[in-house]
Order: sequence, then structure tokens, then C-alpha cells
Amino acid sequence: MWRLLGWLVVLVFVLVIVLPTVVVRGCSMAPDRTIDEAGLTVHLWRSDLGCVQELPLEEYVKGVVAAEMPAAFPLEALKAQAVVARTYVIRRLRILGGAGCPEHPQADISDQPSEGQAWLSKEALRERWGGMIAFYRYWGKISEAVEKTAGLYCTYDGLPVDPVYHSTSGGYTESAAAVWGRDVPYLQAVASPHEQDSPRLFESVEFAWEELRRRLGIPADDGDPTAPLELQVLSRSETGRVLELRVGEAEFTGTEFRRLLGLNSTLFSWEAIPGGLRISTTGYGHGVGMSQYGARGMALQGYDFRAIIAHYYQGVAIEPLFKD
Repeated sequence: MWRLLGWLVVLVFVLVIVLPTVVVRGCSMAPDRTIDEAGLTVHLWRSDLGCVQELPLEEYVKGVVAAEMPAAFPLEALKAQAVVARTYVIRRLRILGGAGCPEHPQADISDQPSEGQAWLSKEALRERWGGMIAFYRYWGKISEAVEKTAGLYCTYDGLPVDPVYHSTSGGYTESAAAVWGRDVPYLQAVASPHEQDSPRLFESVEFAWEELRRRLGIPADDGDPTAPLELQVLSRSETGRVLELRVGEAEFTGTEFRRLLGLNSTLFSWEAIPGGLRISTTGYGHGVGMSQYGARGMALQGYDFRAIIAHYYQGVAIEPLFKD
């Protein structure tokens, strides 16, 4: 009888305590752990699942590197991306004093680039890479890049940096001050000459005048939406990116103009075409921090990940997260 009573107590414990805990955790895949190098975890908002998943830090970094940088890139470029991605999330980890993810308060970071940095699951990567053979080849390479830099992150004056990055700068990166209006010592404009193989280095897009007016919110004063508009650059950065411009009577920052028209970058020019405008861009992304195709080019030139990071983030140190 006492033995039966004992089993009943265990069953009640499982039903009342353990099972509800599992249900509440939802897609949380790992238990809470003591904060150390082996157990630090990331609370990731999974947009595809609509909930928070808990991942070991280095596993999270693997998913970011795989999502953010082509796996065919040289190993040293992938290692640089791993350090940068790790730094990006360390700065935001709530358990380390970070602000977390404003859009999803229960998470440290989201898997959406617009809310943090991209992240993909192994299932999504198998689909992206086209099957198991490619998956194992590329995942092994990504894992090597992450594991060989495990625990390393970037600091400036002893604090984790905000290591923003982009695809292709177009020859020179841009300073944070020129893009976001705040000077950041380690985010300055630097040459990025090894980007000639980027598929997004040059691109052109055409707009009819009516479409241009609609996207920019510029009404047709004379009632003719197809009437041409006059464009004038008001200021450029030292690297040639458009800081301010006038379109008709309206004024825009280069960043606003890029966002409203969906342009690749603020390094652009234009020419009139019949019935509209052709805008040609150089580079892809905001242009601040590390250029991923620039990192690829440096790696092919023989630079290691430390040299790549030192080039794109001026004056930063690369340190282990947990010191002996």
C-alpha cells in the first residue's frame, strides 16, 4: 500500500508540476543553466513558430552565420562573421544586462533581420542548401568557424560593441555619424576594395513618375501625376553617399529615400528615361561596419578573422567572454 501511495505522489508531481512547466516553456529547447562558457543561452524569438526558443549561445551563432553569410565564403570570413554575430547578441542578452528585444520583451533577440540579425534552423538550411549532402558539407564548415572562435567577442573600452554589418559597401564603408547621426569611434568609414565579386555591387531600378510620386508621397499640384519631378542632391557624405536630397518641393534624407523606394543603398545616381527615372545604386546595405563581401575579399587575400575585424571596426579588442 505504501508503495502504491508513493507512486501516486510521483504521478501527481508529474501532472501538476512537471507537465505544466513543459507546456509553458513551449518551444524552449534547453533548460536554464548556470552562466558559464558552456551554458550561456539565448532566448530567441522564432517568427516561424510564434514563440521563444532557448538555445545554447554557440548553437545560436551557427544559425546566424549560416543565415547571414554564404557558406561558400572562405573560413576566415565566416570566423569574422561568427565573432561579430556573437558580439551582436551578447550586447543584447538580458542575463548579462542587455536590453533584449523591444519587439518581443520575453526574448533577447529575434530571428528577423529588421529586429536584430537573421537566424535559420537546420530544417530551413537543409531546404536552402538543397538536401542533406550539401547541408552536412556547409554545416560542418559553419560549425568549424563558430567553434574555432568560441567565446570570442569584440569590445571597445571594455564594453561589447554594436557590430553592425552589411553585404557590400561599394568601395568604402560609411561612418555611423553619416548614416544615423551619432558618432561611434569604432564605426568609421574605411576602404573596402575587395568586393568586385558581389552580385549586388551594381544595380539599377526604374520608376514611372506616377509610381515615384506615390512612393514618396508627393502629390501632383497640377493634377498630372505623370509630370516629371526635379531631383537635386543637397549633401553627400565623404564617401559619396547621399545624405539629403530634394525631389520637387519635398526634402528627404538619403536613408528615407532609400527606404521609401526600396533601393539597395544610399550610394546612388539617376537619369531620366521616357516617362520616369532610372536609379543606379552601388553596394547593398546601410554601409556601416563590416562589409561581408569585403571580408570575403580580405580572406581570399590571406587576412585572418582578427585582421578583418580590426579593419572594419577601428580600435576594438577581441576578448574571450569568460576569462580563466
